Amino acid sequence: MALTLQITDAQDGTGGTATIAGSDVGTTNTLYRASFSGVAGPLTWAMVGSRTGDGTITIAQATGYYLWHLTGTVSAATAFAGYFRPLTDLDEQSENEQILDAVVQKIRTLNLEDVDSASVDFKWMPRKVDSSVDPLPQVQVIPINGETFPGTLTGRDDVGYPVMVVLIDSQDKDFKKNKRRNLMWRSLILKAFRFQHLTGPTEAYNCIPEQQTIIDPANFKDGNLFVSFIALRFISRERRGV
Repeated sequence: MALTLQITDAQDGTGGTATIAGSDVGTTNTLYRASFSGVAGPLTWAMVGSRTGDGTITIAQATGYYLWHLTGTVSAATAFAGYFRPLTDLDEQSENEQILDAVVQKIRTLNLEDVDSASVDFKWMPRKVDSSVDPLPQVQVIPINGETFPGTLTGRDDVGYPVMVVLIDSQDKDFKKNKRRNLMWRSLILKAFRFQHLTGPTEAYNCIPEQQTIIDPANFKDGNLFVSFIALRFISRERRGV
């Protein structure tokens, strides 16, 4: 008989249950776990709990992706079993929402010249209303276009979430106004995200910039506005299925 391990996720943020079978009667089984984000590198293992013989171990852990490792004894010899199972909370934010929120927070930390922190925020679509309601300049974070699926692994998939960062300011049909400042906005935002791990959502391990318009001619001509688009696609490694 082989030592077996099964992890059941409670899906409510409280943890889960490890079920052990196949071990010798009266011997100790010890369960360990390591956080796993899909990024290459060493794993840090921590003991979760132990029990004598077959049965269950209650897991009280934060939500996240975990590898599980069990040591025990079968036929008087040391035996091992492994498992991969995330611990989740169905009331938590989706990966997409976590990414959008993390982008907003990161841009706020950049302290872009003349941009108030409150003027960096999520919008469903690019929006410009009366300046007394939404003062300019603004940075709007938009979930525009659709997901892509650039790669698959055994039981996991890479999902590309598109994020459009929209810079909006008055331009007054001035063909030279704020050249240095506005191009610096773009530079700082791109440097903050391109080909980097996103702080916050552990699943988002890379950001791929995509070509977009530096200044939109229609808004410049018809709205007296500087409107600039920065397209970012965040690659998130996620479990397949539920």
